[in-house]
Amino acid sequence: MKKRTLIIIILCTYSLISCNSSDKISLEGKLYKLSEQKADCGVLAFASVMEFEVENVIYEKSDENVTRVIVPCPELYGKDFFKINETYKLTLEQGNNSDTDYVLIDNPKRSTVIQVDKEYWAIKITHK
Repeated sequence: MKKRTLIIIILCTYSLISCNSSDKISLEGKLYKLSEQKADCGVLAFASVMEFEVENVIYEKSDENVTRVIVPCPELYGKDFFKINETYKLTLEQGNNSDTDYVLIDNPKRSTVIQVDKEYWAIKITHK
């Protein structure tokens, strides 16, 4: 009985530490660059790279200035949801923590290479 209780305590403690140690960030930002190319999720899962001007950081576990955000299946937000110069509230996490592998759509004119494990992925985006 004591052994089972100890195992349960260890598992609960581990899960609390794991949940609290994620690299999540919440912010408000103005969209200033969309990918020129577009594709909808279907047989392949697509994610678009968008750039936001950070206006207000609400919660942050990082000192980085976040501007590049990978948005999985952006068409699921609606046809005219993303508009340049509109402000959004974003909840992000570092890296793709889903079970899905995405094909990234980025601006082909960009000279920098995306490092997917160091980019922030959108968990939730709403209009401010």
